[in-house]
Amino acid sequence: MYSATRTESKTGHAARVARKILGDLQSLVRLYECSSEETVRKYAHDIEIGIDESCLSHFKFYLCSADGQVLEAYEYIVKENGEVEESSASSGRHSYNPKLDGSNLEIQVFFRDRQRWEELKKEGVMEVSWSPGEEKSLAGLSSQDDGAYKSGLLGVTRTSYRRPS
Repeated sequence: MYSATRTESKTGHAARVARKILGDLQSLVRLYECSSEETVRKYAHDIEIGIDESCLSHFKFYLCSADGQVLEAYEYIVKENGEVEESSASSGRHSYNPKLDGSNLEIQVFFRDRQRWEELKKEGVMEVSWSPGEEKSLAGLSSQDDGAYKSGLLGVTRTSYRRPS
């Protein structure tokens, strides 16, 4: 009789988590036409690489008005050491809000290892031409824990920011 132990690379876990994040992005695109399917696929690809390579600490998705005001936002905090107990979020679980029609999707990443991120860009691994930007104000928005995605010891927690009704 043989015994076997199944191990899985961090890469597999990062891919699973990134697919959930892609589902969130695709849901926003389908509801509000705030970006393109191709663009959000590229964002999710780069976020997956950033998670897998331990480059990202967190990232935010903003739905902004034409003048740049944040109408709604989602923050994802990367947890690499089993810090996410339960993965209770449902991917792409956005409900339609007519106030977000005509909004634009903007994404901002925050680094755990900026040097490695820059190396990956130089190596041509990234699909988006990322550039520095200022963090957007979430003033006037209320926050709510919005679940988490997890695979193995890797996960992200999600917080939503919305205008009070």
